[in-house]
Amino acid sequence: MKLANLGGRQVIITGSDAEGWLAIDLIDESNGRITSDWRTVYEQWDQIRTIADGATSSGAPFEMSELGPPSPSPAKCSPSAQLPRTRRGS
Repeated sequence: MKLANLGGRQVIITGSDAEGWLAIDLIDESNGRITSDWRTVYEQWDQIRTIADGATSSGAPFEMSELGPPSPSPAKCSPSAQLPRTRRGS
């Protein structure tokens, strides 16, 4: 199962390069039981698996360029540019 961010919504990606990629919207497929709050993905994981296994939608086509970051609002972010420099050769 491939979980992705498409337009800020949680989707399951199906298909392949040869067949074309399709996105199944979890909010629509779950009738609103799954939210678009990415912080709750793991809390909702069992529901997401159940929906993925029994999805009634075949999905909608999309372009890879439409995919957003896997975690649109990470809890912590520590860019390497902020890490202290180390002295070499001392």
